[in-house]
Amino acid sequence: MLYDTGGTSFTGRPVIERGFVRWLRQNGISAIDLLIVSHGDTDHAGGLTEIGKYFDVQRHYGFGGNACVPGKEISLGHDIHIQFLAGTGHRLDSSNDDSCVISLTIFQSNILLPGDVSRSVELDLLAFRQLAAPLALLIAAHHGSNTSSGAHFIDQVAPVHVVFTTEFGHQFGHPHPAVSDRFRRRGVTLWDTGIRAGIGFEFSANSLSSVTPTRTSLTPYWASGPPLN
Repeated sequence: MLYDTGGTSFTGRPVIERGFVRWLRQNGISAIDLLIVSHGDTDHAGGLTEIGKYFDVQRHYGFGGNACVPGKEISLGHDIHIQFLAGTGHRLDSSNDDSCVISLTIFQSNILLPGDVSRSVELDLLAFRQLAAPLALLIAAHHGSNTSSGAHFIDQVAPVHVVFTTEFGHQFGHPHPAVSDRFRRRGVTLWDTGIRAGIGFEFSANSLSSVTPTRTSLTPYWASGPPLN
């Protein structure tokens, strides 16, 4: 399963090509069982053509594929379960709030992938009781922008880990200091891809068993591709 395809570099080339595509192909992966592109913003859908070029995509939902349908459920094997919670991924206006929000359960661990939704959608998800809690892992909505990750939302989903998907040295200031502080004051472990690069989370039958950031030294993180977990 692949959720979102990354953006493009300043040269216009898909970032996903630089490491992730190479790593998948080196490990003998030629097909994507399930591709979900949360919405059409370039930083989420910029590598879509690249994925189609190198992999046989079995099912594709969200931008460029079938519309996401809230309530739809998909299982990948016995231990991975996906539920669509909100958004279609197809709207061009208010595309952030139309992000395909999905809940992912691996064994007994709950993960939330919310795209770029704002606090209003977070509150809707809470109001309709669509969220499993506590979360082992939350990917912060909108890269940690202060438009998302409201205090009540964080309290209700109670994540153990949160990942801010950012780019090193970018101009947007993500994650917003107020958002980082909001998570930190609640004892959540923070991870930032702009600092740590790719981050691997490995799950066992009972819990999240390990976290492995790619950038652990001064060695360029792109030298070996994403983590193996």
